[in-house]
Amino acid sequence: MHVITLPIIKNAKKPEDNAKNVFIGYFLTFMSYTICGILGYFGFSGTYFTSMPGYKGILSNCLLMFPPGDVMATIIRFCTFCQILPALCLMFACQRSQIYLLLSGDAEKAEKQSFKAILLTNVCILVGPFLFAIFYPQVGKLAGYLNAVTTLFTIYLLPTLTNLKMKYTEIKNPILVEAIKQN
Repeated sequence: MHVITLPIIKNAKKPEDNAKNVFIGYFLTFMSYTICGILGYFGFSGTYFTSMPGYKGILSNCLLMFPPGDVMATIIRFCTFCQILPALCLMFACQRSQIYLLLSGDAEKAEKQSFKAILLTNVCILVGPFLFAIFYPQVGKLAGYLNAVTTLFTIYLLPTLTNLKMKYTEIKNPILVEAIKQN
């Protein structure tokens, strides 16, 4: 999410309000996580943990462990929705900008897209996960495996490959490396 934060602040309509807006964003994030944590603590400390009485584990979607009419679970669901919705919008903005940059090759063209192009890109980004959620019943396990592989790639492989590419460039093109270090 940090990738998209600076462009949002840079392109704000009223840059003089950036400090206040960032504070409000962090405060609302803090409050949403605090409320979810407190309600989750009270919700999971009860005696009713699953809709299947013989099941002793935690389900892949922990909110399925509460009865449908439970008020605490409904509040937690709403708080979770309020956490996921802004994060999804920010991820879409980041993905769209990367896709447009990849397709156009020009940063200015990538930033100026029509509403139809943005809508079509959002639909294309959503189709795959939507079909998985509908047709694959164990989507929680799939998300866990994909998250593990993606995290492995991001934490261990990507920095190593980036370092190797930098070393390769230093050997093959030292003038370019010197220019990059100066900027």
